[in-house]
Amino acid sequence: MRIPVDGGDPEVIAWGFRNPFGLAIHEGRLFVVDNGYDERGSRPVWGTGDILWELKENQWYGWPNYSGHHALNDNVYKVPGKGNTKLLLKEKPTEPPHPVVKRFQVRHGLGAMPAFDKKHLSDEALDHLLSYLKALKKHS
Repeated sequence: MRIPVDGGDPEVIAWGFRNPFGLAIHEGRLFVVDNGYDERGSRPVWGTGDILWELKENQWYGWPNYSGHHALNDNVYKVPGKGNTKLLLKEKPTEPPHPVVKRFQVRHGLGAMPAFDKKHLSDEALDHLLSYLKALKKHS
């Protein structure tokens, strides 16, 4: 959401985040971390992990039907012993983008690992991400 400094009406810039909890601006680009789905509750989803997005105007980021670029009714998100997750939207507003990074949850207690898809992560985007992470490490 964008709100003019001098007042005025708020404007929706992008939507479809599940639970954005971290924002960073690097070289004029806005990045947001989106907290992954839960394996519990009325609509459990298995193994989605957290996602790093580069925010683009007028983009829908997939919530409530997608994690990253993949629909939640895919078998990979099926909670063991339960059926596939039901999609809530009849039609998607737009095609959700590919994330900059998706942090997959590795099963059997092995922790988590970042997953990079070279097909959708340009060298330029990777360079920006690495320089941002180096700057973050330097200031922590």
